[in-house]
Amino acid sequence: PARRARRLASPAASRRRPCHFHGDAQPGAAPPPQGVRYFTGRLAAGPAYARLADQVPTPVLQWTTCQKTDQCATAELPLNYQDPRGATIKVALLQVPALDPRHRLGTIFVNPGGPGDSARAWAALLPQGLPKVILDRFDIVGVDPHGVGGSTPIRCFTTKAAEFRTLAPFTATPFPGTPAQQRSWIGAAQALGQACSTTARSIASAMSTTDDALDMDVLRPPGRLTVVPSTSERSMPGSPSSAHGTPGPRRIRTCTGAHSTTAPPRPSW
Repeated sequence: PARRARRLASPAASRRRPCHFHGDAQPGAAPPPQGVRYFTGRLAAGPAYARLADQVPTPVLQWTTCQKTDQCATAELPLNYQDPRGATIKVALLQVPALDPRHRLGTIFVNPGGPGDSARAWAALLPQGLPKVILDRFDIVGVDPHGVGGSTPIRCFTTKAAEFRTLAPFTATPFPGTPAQQRSWIGAAQALGQACSTTARSIASAMSTTDDALDMDVLRPPGRLTVVPSTSERSMPGSPSSAHGTPGPRRIRTCTGAHSTTAPPRPSW
């Protein structure tokens, strides 16, 4: 609603306390595959999470014009935040600059959920639905997750032929309506999972909700973040909203949003 947007855009919003989201692993959930790192929302929202983000300096971004009016940049960040001086990964950003830079208040980082959705594409679309009072005073930034969009891609197959053979059941049958088709789809999904967890293990093991949230924590200027909306992710435990639970007061201007154990309706915009 317009009234909520005006409150968010007011300077007084910076005096509010940050939101605190809490997520937990689902009861009885299976352990992660070998080599894959999972973080529950409760771990991500604790001091250990803040330390992971704080040990990596905020990179200096070189913004260039893209899509006529937006700005794009690439940052090099740790592939594994528990080994910040180890291997790195490139992540791609898109920024929609504030329309009234003289009265700019901060930056809104957005993530559409997914898995596999581009945050850059989401950020580029948001001006069609956000009120002018927000677009005037905030930059809108989307950071593509690891392996997605313009970030370092995930490559699960060594050849196109191997990829084609594995994915053939999906392209041959739009929807598995018969038992035979269902078995074919399940077999293809298992083969795809095996390929991505072996050939693409280095990237696949760093494709988590917490990795996405840590990237945004490191990239955002201290004290300038206003909100990290959780939209199509349906506010599931361990979502970027819950992972941003308590990332350290120096990084938060204010936070707004809804987070519950039940799935909220998809926003109309």
